[in-house]
Amino acid sequence: MTLAEQVALQLAIEIVTGSLLPGARLDEKVQSARLRVSRTPLREALCQLTSMGLAHSRSHCGVFVVDGAGLALLQAVEELIGARLSVHLAQATPDERRQTANAILAGGDWGARLMRGSHNPILSRIGLTLWQIFDAIARVEQAGAVRASLAKAVEDGDGERGRIALRAYLSAVSGCVEGARAA
Repeated sequence: MTLAEQVALQLAIEIVTGSLLPGARLDEKVQSARLRVSRTPLREALCQLTSMGLAHSRSHCGVFVVDGAGLALLQAVEELIGARLSVHLAQATPDERRQTANAILAGGDWGARLMRGSHNPILSRIGLTLWQIFDAIARVEQAGAVRASLAKAVEDGDGERGRIALRAYLSAVSGCVEGARAA
């Protein structure tokens, strides 16, 4: 991961968790000093955030955090990971499903594993980018009980139960994020 991607990931996490509030200006001098990076990777990161829809640029004014970015991100993750989960369950052997279930239970990088399973490099890259933001939050929040039901559905190869469990998992993490914003 490049320095610009690391900076974009850090800022995206701060946007989604509410550390950077909607409407906040992402001033280049302030952010580069705070994150201890030069302005070049910061500018690249701001472009990435803009292309992801987490920020928007106004000519001669700067880059600003958009409202509703966290919810939009969680919906995008749910749709992409949900679709990949359905495909994985339809195509995976019982041993592959068991490996994925174990990665879920261990808190491993199972979403990235699902996205890498896509043979479409564009879909894979977009999914991995979104997953990295979500996964950084999820690892902190650790929605363990919900993760266990998702792992069981995956191991059983039950696509419908898997999508329901995935939605519950994402909702649990989203609830933790919203709770942190309210505090």
